Amino acid sequence: MVLFGNIEASEIELLSPPQFEARVRQALEEGTSGEGRGFVLMPSACPYGRRIPERVLRNYETMVRLAEQW
Repeated sequence: MVLFGNIEASEIELLSPPQFEARVRQALEEGTSGEGRGFVLMPSACPYGRRIPERVLRNYETMVRLAEQW
């Protein structure tokens, strides 16, 4: 079994970068603790629309950076 997600699309859109970084760290800790390796860090949905606000882009970059460092 694999767990996909753990990040809500609304968190990417609404949380400040420091708040979002803490949320991603929490998701990584929860998803990788215990036995097994069945975890994929990803948002529950993707942004829609043609323009992605700067905060959303920064939060996506934060998620990728932290996952690579994990």
